Amino acid sequence: MGAVIYASRPFYTQGQLDSVSVATCSGDCLRENDVAHVAWCSKFYNEKDMTFDLSSYVMSEGLDVVGCDACLGKISIDSQAFVIASQLVHAVQSHCEPPPGVVLVVAPACKSFVVQQAGLLCQLAETNKLQVLHLMHEGSVEPADRSFDDYWQQRKAFVTEAFHRPQAFCSPEDLTSAVNMLVGTEVAYEFLSSKQNVKMKLSQRLSHAEKGHYFCQYTLARIAAIVNKYESAVKEGVYPALCPLPDMDCALLSEESEWLLWHRLCQCWQVLGEPMPARSSSIRVEVNAHSLLRALEGLCSEFSAYYGKVRVLLPPEPHLSATVCARVWLIKAVHKTVLCVLKRFGLCALDRM
Repeated sequence: MGAVIYASRPFYTQGQLDSVSVATCSGDCLRENDVAHVAWCSKFYNEKDMTFDLSSYVMSEGLDVVGCDACLGKISIDSQAFVIASQLVHAVQSHCEPPPGVVLVVAPACKSFVVQQAGLLCQLAETNKLQVLHLMHEGSVEPADRSFDDYWQQRKAFVTEAFHRPQAFCSPEDLTSAVNMLVGTEVAYEFLSSKQNVKMKLSQRLSHAEKGHYFCQYTLARIAAIVNKYESAVKEGVYPALCPLPDMDCALLSEESEWLLWHRLCQCWQVLGEPMPARSSSIRVEVNAHSLLRALEGLCSEFSAYYGKVRVLLPPEPHLSATVCARVWLIKAVHKTVLCVLKRFGLCALDRM
């Protein structure tokens, strides 16, 4: 399923996002698509004070306003809400075929109220009734003297130098693909883990690189190596086959580091379940990228401590087989959790580094 991003200014997307189209703001709306003109011709327009009675219109049409601010009131015909609504309708009619049922508008928190108004005003359009959801953010990126391409290339240069291990990859193409995955992870982590009420300064971020942002990929590679080694040993008859998950004896995971790892797993899954709105009909779309990435970072750090303290693949003794199975299932749970978080942000995973 594709997506259309509607932007009020030139917009950058990575080339690999083939399913994403970008429509830039345009003021060339036809008069019949001008929401302000439609409002002006409606019975809810007051010529005396030049306002549109949005609350009466909503009640008359029976529109769902769950999640909207309680005070909708009247809107001046010169309000920015009419401009936003007209441009949204125009963008959808010009760039979306077939027309979408839902439009997501990303806007700063200071524009929350006017975006809610614009979403309801879009219903004035005679065709293509839209459900407009809005996702609010607090921060932004401070203008820099370098472009995002510069930022991306510098990150790529750092990763290429830091993780250049040709022996781990079958071909130069595999190495290039791995580098691109690591860069994508780092850039996504950089933007999404930043506090949303603080402007990012790309000029400062370009001056250094954070290896910790690749830690989740390193965790996946470590776990994949352990699991592959275990599965190879099973084929050779060194270890018995992994028991079914319901038969795993959790009581054997008695090390303190193992219970700390369980705790981190529970935290991640709790946050993974939070992004959906409490009521599906709400027009407010909530995300928790910052808290989810913090939970992921905690999980990966805890796994690193566990990896250094506990030997997963114990000697192949019969009395230790159940413990080995329990520990393999535990790290597989960590692996699945990290994969789920990366998938939430559209990121791919590495199985070796």
